[in-house]
Amino acid sequence: MSGVQKKAKKPRYGILGVKKTDRIFFSAAGEDWSSDSEDDDYHPPGEDEIVEINTKKRKQERRKKQAIIKEEKKKGKIDIKLKQGITTWHLLPPEILVKILKFCSMNEGHLRLDVLGTVCNDWKRVARTESLWKYVDLARGSEMLNKKDLESTSKKLYPLMRKTERIVLNKSITMSQFTNLIRNFQEIREISFKGCSKLKPELLTEIAESGNLKNLQGVDFNGTFQDFIGLKDMFVFINNILPNLTKLVLSNNKFNKKTITAIFQKVASDCTKLKIFELENCHSSAIPQLDYLSMCKNCRSLRVLNFNDTLFHPFNSSGNSQNDETTYKLNLEEFRMSQFLHVNIYVSPSFITDFIGMCDNLTLLDVNHLRNCNSFNFLLKLHAQKLKHLYLSNTFTKNLVDDLEMELQVRQVFSRWGPSLLDLDLSKNLLPSTVWDAIFDSFGPNPSLITLNLESSNIAIDTLDYIMKTFHKLRYVNISLCRTIRERGIKREYQAEEINILRSKFYS
Repeated sequence: MSGVQKKAKKPRYGILGVKKTDRIFFSAAGEDWSSDSEDDDYHPPGEDEIVEINTKKRKQERRKKQAIIKEEKKKGKIDIKLKQGITTWHLLPPEILVKILKFCSMNEGHLRLDVLGTVCNDWKRVARTESLWKYVDLARGSEMLNKKDLESTSKKLYPLMRKTERIVLNKSITMSQFTNLIRNFQEIREISFKGCSKLKPELLTEIAESGNLKNLQGVDFNGTFQDFIGLKDMFVFINNILPNLTKLVLSNNKFNKKTITAIFQKVASDCTKLKIFELENCHSSAIPQLDYLSMCKNCRSLRVLNFNDTLFHPFNSSGNSQNDETTYKLNLEEFRMSQFLHVNIYVSPSFITDFIGMCDNLTLLDVNHLRNCNSFNFLLKLHAQKLKHLYLSNTFTKNLVDDLEMELQVRQVFSRWGPSLLDLDLSKNLLPSTVWDAIFDSFGPNPSLITLNLESSNIAIDTLDYIMKTFHKLRYVNISLCRTIRERGIKREYQAEEINILRSKFYS
């Protein structure tokens, strides 16, 4: 036979190796007998034809879908395939697409927009909408990319930032890339270089001399520079940029003494717009001086001040107590001066009251490890009425005043702040049992406290029992390493629903 012979279809086999239809042959007598539904391998008449027709229909539908996808790929419109079939995302209204992409960028960072732009041509076009690039975060989501992809993706997005007002850069940026990037900026107001360790201190001079950064209002250099920052690199920045800033973060950097002294002098004398100033965990070649009275006079806009673990020598240029200088006062909302890593012998309770005692709107006070503090008296001198966050870890440990006097002090302090306090850290403090009782008894009938840290303190089990039965809004309690609590199995941290486990031990 000429031509290609079609391959025979594989039959369905029954007993004796013969295809089973409605009859079966080869009986013992050589005759045939009828097949019925009681046979295990019985196939009703016409079943094979029905199966074949259904198979052809499925193949036709599959070929149609594949043809549509192939056509869309040619046009650059790759649709997303769902269980229900193929949907046309590119037909969504532009305003809906903008909202979708904005939600993704806010939750996953702007690096995600590069991926979403590949869905279809419309998404790629909408991803370039100016409103999506007003506030840019290139750091979020960067941990999901390898070094090479992070650099290429970031570089690809830089041209879209002409109208950007605030940007958070990621660790991939280099000095040359930033030089090219600032040429695109037209309306930039705030830049975060947090963790961008490839940058050098020369960046400060480049920012100060750039014509595109004249409207800069906020800069975050948290952990940016690996080298010591010299006065030469900081000088132009201090004079040209610093007086116009509302936010300056220099935490986790190293300075020469002349550099940090120049920063303190400029901030204290000529930074009337500054609202946020953070200098946490900064190392200097020598301890600088800070004229805090000048800061009180000139930094009238200052709201957040962070000196955690940074050594400096505060002095008062007038020689008078700040409490007498009623015409000069800061209006801080947050003040941090913990000393976990370094012991600052120049900071004392009297300095705290002298410096921030007049701050009526203070909501956060962090003075962990404050030296030479033997009573709660310095807290009584603060004018703040609605403090929400108070951190006093390892502050009251030795040479304490009389028990009765301290008890009276804590009752006044916590009866004033008890209704507003949300966070309280009294860890590593060794207080008389009557003082512990007075502290928590002073909060009133409906305390708002959410987090309580009592780690390594000498609080008694009876006081803890009172806390568990009275402070119903607590979501975090730390009673680990409390040596005065002898009950086994309860000295640890408790969070969220675990608080109920701790409460149950006192109600049983």
